[in-house]
Amino acid sequence: FGLSRAPRGPPLPAKAGGGAAATIGQVTGVALDGRRGYYFIHRAGNTFMSTAPIARGPIVHVPAAGASSGGGALGGLFGGGAGPSELGAGEFVVPHGLARDHRGYLWATDVALHTVVKLDASTGKVALRLGTKGRAGRGPHHFNKPTDVAVDPKTERVYVSDGYGNSRVAVFGYDGTFLFEWGTPGRGAGQFRVPHGVAVDGAGDVYVADRENGRVQVFDAKGAYKAEWVSSVLAGAGCPGAGDGGGVGRAGAPFSCHVSSVDYDPTLDALVTTEGDGVVVRTKQGCKVASHRGFDWPHDAVLLPSAERGVGRSLVAGAPELFAWVAELDGKRVTALAGKAGGARGGGGMYG
Repeated sequence: FGLSRAPRGPPLPAKAGGGAAATIGQVTGVALDGRRGYYFIHRAGNTFMSTAPIARGPIVHVPAAGASSGGGALGGLFGGGAGPSELGAGEFVVPHGLARDHRGYLWATDVALHTVVKLDASTGKVALRLGTKGRAGRGPHHFNKPTDVAVDPKTERVYVSDGYGNSRVAVFGYDGTFLFEWGTPGRGAGQFRVPHGVAVDGAGDVYVADRENGRVQVFDAKGAYKAEWVSSVLAGAGCPGAGDGGGVGRAGAPFSCHVSSVDYDPTLDALVTTEGDGVVVRTKQGCKVASHRGFDWPHDAVLLPSAERGVGRSLVAGAPELFAWVAELDGKRVTALAGKAGGARGGGGMYG
């Protein structure tokens, strides 16, 4: 990737009545709005250990500014026009994952409240709540610090990575009906040490960012294990396959050996992950085709679909332009990346 940075978070609107504009806190998730703009979710002044609700809306919509300039520039993608707006005021304490589904609804997790909420993207009103607010647990009606959500647009199944306290993926119908779950603590196939991100590809396969194990595991739609690919961060000093810190990235950073997120782009038929201090674009078989390092705790990333740039070809068809938004937790910003894929290696293994 070539790197282009957005400002340190877009300015947020001032409060009604002349109040001051809010400060962007730890940015934990990012999602596209389907119109070349994006959403991000942040913690304002809260941290992972906070207990008080965030008064303002921690979900921020940044609309596209219009047609971007040519030559691969990102000028029009940094937002503009009507300006950013906020959603979800008073609904979150420690927000974490963020996704937008095929119907335009937003899904977000809260690790303090142990809940997953589905919100109307126009009004910010909660349309559905999964989990029991404020109570950790396991089973159909409880989570324990859930981390992320993915919705299969074909089956409308809702996959929740759960999370810090539970080592499982919980699956629901679109109406919130609990269907099934899979996963146990550990390092074996189908086991997790903090399932931290989840994505579903066009064939219905499920990808789970197994954070502390430094890998992405691949399952079919019913949770049957298919494959895995281990992140290159585990090759760094101090990362002996266990994700116990001190490896690739900022010296001593807690995220150095993490695979923090995974997201799928259907137009490129590719995945984007955050690994250590970097962002990596991979084929569905795990082969690396582009990457960039040097982020301040990259927590989530999404690819801007190539169809929105008039490209519309997969990674294996050539070297298309790539654009990504990166949520930086400690950087407290959304960063833009621009560049070209290096081309996937044909016939490679799962460790490409």
